[in-house]
Amino acid sequence: MSQTASAPGVGGAAQRFVNGQDIPALWWQVFHSPALDALIREALAHSPTLASAQAALRAAQESYNAQAGLTQYPNVNAQFSATRQKTALDTGGVPAGTVYNVFNVAANVSYTIDLFGGNQRELEALQSAVDYQRYQVEAVYLTPREPLPGLAGIQGVGMPAVAG
Repeated sequence: MSQTASAPGVGGAAQRFVNGQDIPALWWQVFHSPALDALIREALAHSPTLASAQAALRAAQESYNAQAGLTQYPNVNAQFSATRQKTALDTGGVPAGTVYNVFNVAANVSYTIDLFGGNQRELEALQSAVDYQRYQVEAVYLTPREPLPGLAGIQGVGMPAVAG
């Protein structure tokens, strides 16, 4: 475990580097600075990178849901029609001008059999795309790409050193 040198003054305590630990998603909260927290939250709220990453995640999730619905569940179609008709000629003992109703009902149920696993592989690929987009959103939180206006003003805030 490595340690930085200490310095006199507020926030000058030595810091330790701990290998093998994950960085929290809300990494800026580790510093316990309300000013930094407000700044980062404001930057993320107006981040086009974050909005784009979240939109790509929603699109990937919807693509997965659509394909899952097509391949995992049966397709059911039903039709109904009703018509009213009037005979023009006297046929088969039915006098001309007789009005009668005709009803047609049809139903169709189909299911795609995944005999060789192609549908399952396609769903796995789409789930991988969802996972990838989720990591992209997480990456935006861990590494903001837009300049953070007002970050220079944070210097005098006196953020405490983080004890690891």
